[in-house]
Amino acid sequence: MRGPIVVGANGSDLSRLAIEEATVIAKGTGLSLVVAFVRHLPLAGLGAIATSGMSVAVANEILDAEQAIVEAESIAIVGSTSVRWSLEVCTGEPATELMRIARELDADTIVVAGKRHGAIGGYLCSSVCTQLHHRWPWSLLVIHPRFEVSSWPTAGTVAP
Repeated sequence: MRGPIVVGANGSDLSRLAIEEATVIAKGTGLSLVVAFVRHLPLAGLGAIATSGMSVAVANEILDAEQAIVEAESIAIVGSTSVRWSLEVCTGEPATELMRIARELDADTIVVAGKRHGAIGGYLCSSVCTQLHHRWPWSLLVIHPRFEVSSWPTAGTVAP
């Protein structure tokens, strides 16, 4: 592994898991950690904002709150370890920005959290994980939440 480990975070419970796992890996390898928060306001969302009455200023306040959550979680998780870390904040399409940050820092590992989708669901939602899987040429670690063995899917079903 070279460069820091880049972990995508958005303030969700899943991204907290990604930060936790990336921290363990960084500590074990002696690499630094870069927590990347991408401010993403898709163009399609702008129309929804306009029609719902939510102003761009309010949308930006929501993004600022999400950024503050990511920063606080990062401090709580990584700050109590000996891992060197930093927070990168940028705006754009999440997968593209995570790859840009990793390239600029000469990192070859990106860690993200993922939801389990069926094949069609993953294709239709074009998740950050799916985009990275198809576009990132080096190591990609996707953290999924644990679920009980009794809830494991059986043949012909899709994971939650």
